[in-house]
Amino acid sequence: MDERYPRSAGEGALSRAGEWRPSPAAPRVFERDLGVVAGWWLRLFRFAPGATLAIAGVEPHLLFVLDGELIHGGRRLWPGRSAVAVTDAAEGPAHSEVGCTLLVVSPAEDGRQPSCPRSQAVGRSGSGT
Repeated sequence: MDERYPRSAGEGALSRAGEWRPSPAAPRVFERDLGVVAGWWLRLFRFAPGATLAIAGVEPHLLFVLDGELIHGGRRLWPGRSAVAVTDAAEGPAHSEVGCTLLVVSPAEDGRQPSCPRSQAVGRSGSGT
């Protein structure tokens, strides 16, 4: 088992969450692995004001805003709102003008991390710079 992605202690229970660390996918974005529960991989992302992250991969992701504001697919999402990021990334990158904390839920493969956790970094304009 990969210790960077802890499994849950039991059905419906999260294992001890990892520490916040800088995202390798984008500057000013931090991530925290919460573990795998009942086949779902749970992670938190914290966007600093002005941060942008392309959220894409092999599987769709559920995005749930915990605090702040996230702009994704041209929609502004506030705390308690959610969206689905699909595999083709047609929505473009997610961006936060004021900062936010985001819960991302992804399907896990065999109780382990999915193959799509890291996305490419993009510039503020979404141009890839």
